[in-house]
Amino acid sequence: MYETVRNYKPLEIFMLIQSLVYPGFTTLDLIGALQPLSQIPDSKTEIVAKVMGANPTDSGAAIMADATFETAAAN
Repeated sequence: MYETVRNYKPLEIFMLIQSLVYPGFTTLDLIGALQPLSQIPDSKTEIVAKVMGANPTDSGAAIMADATFETAAAN
C-alpha cells in the first residue's frame, strides 16, 4: 500500500514564523495564534524572548524560548 520514497530530501523552510514573548504575557495570545500558523507547509515556528529558557506567563506557567533577540534570525 505504501511505497518507499527514494531520494528523499527534507523540505526546505521557506517561511520562518517568530513569536515574541515577555514576562507576564497571556499564554492564549501565543498558543491561539501558534496553532494554525504551525500548520503552514514548509514553515518553522520559533519563540523569541529577551532571554533563553523559561518565560513566565500571567497564569503561572512558563514558555521556553527558542531564541533571544540577538540569536533570532534577522530575515
